Amino acid sequence: MPLHIIYTDTSLLLSKRRYASWHDIQDAYPGFKTSLGPWDASEVITYLAEEHPDLSPSAATQVAEFVARPEEAIALRFLVDQRTA
Repeated sequence: MPLHIIYTDTSLLLSKRRYASWHDIQDAYPGFKTSLGPWDASEVITYLAEEHPDLSPSAATQVAEFVARPEEAIALRFLVDQRTA
């Protein structure tokens, strides 16, 4: 299943939706900054684990849960720094 990683001003998202171009992603998400993909789940996990080690639960867990669920898109969850919470 091809996945897109989508960066917006306020969120980091995963999407299963098939887009014709990045312009379609930009139109779908207010605050769009950039997107990566489509990539397979293992590529997404590798990228997220390297670039966002503060994901909680881990990139592997969040991607696996997302792939198994019917939602078309999700916001990834991060470890909250207790000093700023």
